[in-house]
Amino acid sequence: MCGICGIVEQQGSAVNPAVLGNLNARLFHRGPDEGGEWFEGAAGLAMRRLSIIDLTGGHQPMFNEDGTVVIVFNGEIYNYLELRKRLEALGHRFATNSDTEAIVHLYEQDGPEGLERLNGMFALAIWDRTREQLLLARDRAGKKPLYYSVANGRIVFSSEMTSLLEYPGIGRDIDPVALDNYFSLGYVPAPRTIFSQVRQLEPGRYLVSKAGCIDIGRYWRLEAKPPAGGTETEAAEELLALLKDAVRIRLYSDVPFGALLSGGVDSSLVVGLMSQLMDRPVQTFNIGFSERDLDESGYAAEVAKHFGTEHHNLTAGPHSVIELVNKLTTHFGEPFADASAIPTYLVSEIARKHVTMALSGDGGDEVFGGYQAYRYHACAAAYRNLPGAVRTMVRSAARTMNGSGGVLGGRVRRFVEESELPVALAWQHSRSIFTDAELAELYTPEFAATVKLRDRGFQIKESFEHFRGGDPDAGILNHVDYETYLPGDILVKVDRMSMANSLEVRSPLLDYRVAEFAAGLPRDWKWTPWAGKRILKRAAENVLPHSILARRKQGFVLPIASWLRGELKPFLTEAIESSRPGIGIRLDYCRQLLARHARGESGILERKLWSILCYLLWHEKFAR
Repeated sequence: MCGICGIVEQQGSAVNPAVLGNLNARLFHRGPDEGGEWFEGAAGLAMRRLSIIDLTGGHQPMFNEDGTVVIVFNGEIYNYLELRKRLEALGHRFATNSDTEAIVHLYEQDGPEGLERLNGMFALAIWDRTREQLLLARDRAGKKPLYYSVANGRIVFSSEMTSLLEYPGIGRDIDPVALDNYFSLGYVPAPRTIFSQVRQLEPGRYLVSKAGCIDIGRYWRLEAKPPAGGTETEAAEELLALLKDAVRIRLYSDVPFGALLSGGVDSSLVVGLMSQLMDRPVQTFNIGFSERDLDESGYAAEVAKHFGTEHHNLTAGPHSVIELVNKLTTHFGEPFADASAIPTYLVSEIARKHVTMALSGDGGDEVFGGYQAYRYHACAAAYRNLPGAVRTMVRSAARTMNGSGGVLGGRVRRFVEESELPVALAWQHSRSIFTDAELAELYTPEFAATVKLRDRGFQIKESFEHFRGGDPDAGILNHVDYETYLPGDILVKVDRMSMANSLEVRSPLLDYRVAEFAAGLPRDWKWTPWAGKRILKRAAENVLPHSILARRKQGFVLPIASWLRGELKPFLTEAIESSRPGIGIRLDYCRQLLARHARGESGILERKLWSILCYLLWHEKFAR
């Protein structure tokens, strides 16, 4: 696991070693074990290494036999031993036991097409000295990040935004589309970033840069690979075998490792399979909260006891949040409003005191349909199929209930309104922090004039367009989430917070073979209007205790609402009052939201206020 960066200057210019060194220094936390740099004329590559495999021989940048191909690589390739066997049979000679070297020879043999053979998480950069050509690539799910900026025949890239901005001359003008999508979704969707001059390489893509020309291609996109068996029972058995193999290949490590354990089905299943495959107790790590209604640590302790793990737990409170939030803003480099980044950081911090690598249960909800929102929209799809006369009667009843006040009336009205929308738009609204009307109030007139509504939710719309050949209603929702919410939010959170602590996290449920298998299953085998992750739970019946399989999903939720009425309120107030002009949002509206929240008004105001806080802190630190 590493951080990578590099520069290819315009023709006739040479890389400045000091600038390349500055980019690399910003990535120290991603790879504290060693660093490496290589530059020749217009090209320069650098990296920081967190040593996991081949501790003594995996130094980077790494070369092929004759030195014509050089690579810097961030991630792990889980099938590299199989790749190595094939490549050696074809005549390639290896000098190390590193997975990185397998990629170098794979590129020699197959070029960019060889990316399809990789099973792993990665961001990589290869400089072909003979062709004077740069290849950048990201893994299928988007576990590892890669930012880049192109201007005047020059390309600069890095694993993190803060590193990329060390290159002189990269502008910091805010992209209006990016900021608008941030306040809608809570993150900036790829390929955009918060800065107009910086882009993200999207998952499953590669970029080739040669003689100042850029070409972006796609080597993978989620598609269905139906199970071999025809029954749900056979599919569950096949799934369990596949998951066990996905865990097995992620246990290869030359350093101590463990597992992040929340106590939910996904992470518990990973721990259970690890226990079956290992000859020693698994080390497990959990973060809890002093607020008992949001604390899952008891469930994690139950799983740890069941499997006999060496369990470590920490309880977090609001004071640790205040200490962390400014620090975490730097690691994200962009506005990012998922508050569960805080417990993710804290559990990574605990784990790193004992291990260098940990497995997690990330991806289970997106791959197998675990979110309640999927079931909500399945009900909406059923509503849309009702006769028009029946829907008219329901609309009338909803208006009556809403007029009489109360939370229930508001929820019924919202359900009816969203159900009447096209499914792509309804899903976008359900993912939004602010409604369209609220965003109109939030933005200053000057910024509102730059916003184009057609670009709001652009990534979600494109994904729905691609998958619409399947079930036109709720059946494709988790496919859309796999392409949008998962890499834009969940994996950003896990990568930045774990690497801030120099911890590698591997996610067996995001093995692309598992994702393709799940995509080929009937929707009702994954979720119904009444239950989520049905086939995953069925596959786990012989691994997990019934009490874990039957428990209600809770999620990594913080008590932000109560904290914003207490210890965090002065912190947010100060951020609002100290903000500089030109931030694009109305501070008087922010004060109104804070006052409404303090009065106990409902309406997910805590998510709105948290997104405002994260933006204000980011703007103070990064926007110039």
